[in-house]
Amino acid sequence: MKFSREMDQALRSLGYLAGEKESLSAREISESQSIPYEKTSKMLQKLSSARIVSARRGREGGYHLTRPLDELNLLELHRALGETAEVAPCSGNTACRHRGNCGIRTGLSRFQEDLNHLLEVYTVADITGVSHD
Repeated sequence: MKFSREMDQALRSLGYLAGEKESLSAREISESQSIPYEKTSKMLQKLSSARIVSARRGREGGYHLTRPLDELNLLELHRALGETAEVAPCSGNTACRHRGNCGIRTGLSRFQEDLNHLLEVYTVADITGVSHD
């Protein structure tokens, strides 16, 4: 499994937000992390919909974390971005043309369960090295 570019950008952005006391605009986050503004805005909208960040409009507005990063696991972040953590097409509930005679499905299923467990255990703080009070 490889983290997507958006996952990488979200991790960096959340780490940056955690290190700041004030709310930050999408533009400030974009510029500080060298992420295109449009991508930053879309990512922050997803994170806001998932209640990982909260947005406030106006002169004092911006984005801030809704909880410490050590309370946000990687699987939750992954799902908030609309991504799947499936290692193979048959890892999820999708039909597979080899389902009846597949010699690797059982092993892949065990691997998928272990991977999901790791993504639940590791927090964003574990990756970024940053949390907030």
